[in-house]
Amino acid sequence: MISNLIGGYNDNIAIIDLSQNNVNYEKIDYEDKINFIGGRGLGVKLLFKHRLISNSLFFGLFAGPIIGTGIPLANRLTMVFHSPLITESLTL
Repeated sequence: MISNLIGGYNDNIAIIDLSQNNVNYEKIDYEDKINFIGGRGLGVKLLFKHRLISNSLFFGLFAGPIIGTGIPLANRLTMVFHSPLITESLTL
């Protein structure tokens, strides 16, 4: 719903655990919205948060706050993932 959009974000992140077959939703902190603007910033922040807890696989699809506004070139989708083979974190 449009009334839930604060600063362009829907305020929720879906955490999908394929090994447990469940979906949890987490709220996006206001501080994170300000400090990590856009899909790439928020995605990398969540990747490093995940890496502190576990070394398991991480793959995220993140969109920025101006998606759907009609601004040219605002339709960017960022993929953030951790490769277990090269032990590096990548964003595309």
